[in-house]
Amino acid sequence: DSNFSDLSSMFMKLTAVSASLPTQNNVLYMYDEKVAGRDCHKYIQRAYTDGELTQSVYVWVDIEYGFAAKCEAYDAKNKKTTYWEITSFSAGEVSETETFVDLSQYDFKESG
Repeated sequence: DSNFSDLSSMFMKLTAVSASLPTQNNVLYMYDEKVAGRDCHKYIQRAYTDGELTQSVYVWVDIEYGFAAKCEAYDAKNKKTTYWEITSFSAGEVSETETFVDLSQYDFKESG
């Protein structure tokens, strides 16, 4: 019963994905998979402390828009600690009148 604006953790918006995620040395691309009918790349990222695995996170990244569509996190004992996924997604259904901003209500000033 959440939407994208509600998904957050202590350190980030859960749907936000850094463009550099696939190139980080502790991230591996696994394969492509659908989430809520969307084509996604599935990645795994692992965290270590003193050479010991402390956490594994799987994230499914929407290929077209780049948002996280699903996430699963596991602790060092492979116990699931976090899980969420989108169940539906649609784009292009917003009309221009729903996004119109009346700029006459604002004062714009140039800074020097």
